[in-house]
Amino acid sequence: MSLSAQNVPDQAGTSDPPSRRAVLAKTIEATSSIKIDSNTAVAVRALVARSLFAQAPAYLAIESAAAALAAGVYFYLGVDSTVFAWLILSLAAIVVRWVHVYRYFERDRDAEEAAAWMRVFAFGALLSGSLWGVSSLISFSPDNPSLLVAQILVVSGLSALALTGYSVHAPSFYCFALAALVPFGARLMVEGTAAHTFVAIMLSIWIGVFVYLCHLLSARYFERTLFLAQSDYNVATRRAVDLADQANQAKTRFLANVSHELRTPLNAIIGFSDMIRSGYLGERGGQKYAEYIESIHQSGLHLKQLVDDVLDVSRIEMGRLALNEKYVDVGKLLRECDQTMRIQFERANIQLSMAFAGELPALYADPLRLKQIVLNLVTNALKFTGAGGEVWVTTGTNESGDMMIHVSDNGIGMKKEDIPKALLPFVQIADPPNKGDFGIGIGLYLVRVLVEAHEGTLMIHSEPARGTVVTIKFPSKRLAAVAKLKSALTANSMASAH
Repeated sequence: MSLSAQNVPDQAGTSDPPSRRAVLAKTIEATSSIKIDSNTAVAVRALVARSLFAQAPAYLAIESAAAALAAGVYFYLGVDSTVFAWLILSLAAIVVRWVHVYRYFERDRDAEEAAAWMRVFAFGALLSGSLWGVSSLISFSPDNPSLLVAQILVVSGLSALALTGYSVHAPSFYCFALAALVPFGARLMVEGTAAHTFVAIMLSIWIGVFVYLCHLLSARYFERTLFLAQSDYNVATRRAVDLADQANQAKTRFLANVSHELRTPLNAIIGFSDMIRSGYLGERGGQKYAEYIESIHQSGLHLKQLVDDVLDVSRIEMGRLALNEKYVDVGKLLRECDQTMRIQFERANIQLSMAFAGELPALYADPLRLKQIVLNLVTNALKFTGAGGEVWVTTGTNESGDMMIHVSDNGIGMKKEDIPKALLPFVQIADPPNKGDFGIGIGLYLVRVLVEAHEGTLMIHSEPARGTVVTIKFPSKRLAAVAKLKSALTANSMASAH
């Protein structure tokens, strides 16, 4: 696989025009105060009901698979055979709901029937959610940290399922999500230990955030359907121009505030688990205890990184991304990245190779952001490369004197038309080979923005089943001569000392 920059098409060298989704979102915001008559409202609700039922089979299939997986995991972790009785009841409820969906599409439904059908759908969601709530009660074991971790993962998955599957109809979301999540939180509070109470508090915050998002998405979906049912597009577009910036700033402030609120308890998790892991307070228990502590610590670090990424997105959208630039020894920085990622690659049975010239010119950049760029790209390559694969990191300068950093892999790759989508925030093109390693789809977006903030360009070449090559190009004007590298770094060190 060639790493030549000339063979890699530029996928992010220029800023893209606003997408159709962005334009539509602005238009929806403009229509939020439009008053409608009762007949129009009934017609719009009929469209919402049809959309709710149309997407239901896919989410019911996902819920069936999740129930089977959860039952198997719970049984493996020590829950008795009652978990299989719960599984049978859950699958039976899903079958009943699927039959109800099938009946909805047996014939064309009148608009007046929409409200009744959505009430029945909400009752079905309540039934499924209640059974998930029961599962958290029968599988709860305060002395089994592995079960607690598994239940937290199930709760997170159910929250995402409810938000994506039922947010078009808020009552269905509330029936499913609250019935599924509240029993787990109540059981944690009843247990009474500090750790369980802390998790219950975090769960209540989590539920509050998702309820807010559901309310927002449900209202916006209704408004979008209303807009599509009406013909006054030009008026709505003119009003959107005035209101779009204000709405975007409000959303960004919300993301920033939520990120700050989550960082504090996550720092506590990481700090206390690190003290236990290091034996600061005395000898630890057996090997299993040590494994649980390591899992808690790594999970905390992972969650903190996700929150940091979301906070970076908030700063970017608010125009507050600041760079602390100085001359950086790129070779040293790459070696630090190699040390940071080495253990993860060994665990995944993937080979990480780094090759670069012995005397690289110094790059004028923010060292923390430059390391974030490299680590995000290497982590992304690791995520989408299967066991036994390889990831290469190479760097050097081209004929024009620009610095080129290549991160390539022989993983699953992606289609050419999917590359622009992969550079958008919160977008996942494909599931990684390791099913437990998903992320939230903002790694490449952050890389693109940070590279452009350094006056660089990001280029991606990828083919399905043949891997991906990501190339970063920094302009020659940001490079210092090799002979000046030592003096530049010395000057930086002296400035830091003062």
